[in-house]
Amino acid sequence: MTVTVSERPEIAISEDAEICRGDEIQISASSEVPFEWIDLGTAADQTVSPSETEEYIAVATNEAGCETEESVIITVNPVPQAQAGEDIEICIGESVDLTASGGDTYQWTNFDEGETITVSPETQTTYEVSVQNEYGCTDTDELLVEVNPLPAIEITENTSICLGETTIISASSDAEIEWLGLGLEDAFSVAPSQ
Repeated sequence: MTVTVSERPEIAISEDAEICRGDEIQISASSEVPFEWIDLGTAADQTVSPSETEEYIAVATNEAGCETEESVIITVNPVPQAQAGEDIEICIGESVDLTASGGDTYQWTNFDEGETITVSPETQTTYEVSVQNEYGCTDTDELLVEVNPLPAIEITENTSICLGETTIISASSDAEIEWLGLGLEDAFSVAPSQ
């Protein structure tokens, strides 16, 4: 009786790799004999997008029925949750600090890298920040800075009175009016002593 010993086939496979959750990656295998990816099929190149770390196995089988398995592990890293902050309103001419959170490094569009930026837009503006974590995974968020115009106000013209006399001073505006030291009325009778 003759016992024939067949060598196991060789199969080459992609190296282990890391991706960010939600991304996809191509894994490849090659062999001189027929092979297949378990649960994936017989195509040499496979595009996968696992939601968690997963091992993919390719099996090559020669004419003698001998098999060789090789595997590649795709590690899935978490994606940061970028937070640009709540939308905000300012008056024209004002500045405001915008502070992002949720990651390790921050890049605001059109600004230097940094967690906090100071802005003073003249019109309604949307600011976007890209947040990156320790794995190099990124997420983006944005906020709106709404710029309100300054209210218009008309006030009594300068006038002259004699000592002991009174005069009426008044102002008008679509916004609330407050005379400093006098109150919230639109008009007051005053008798300045100097």
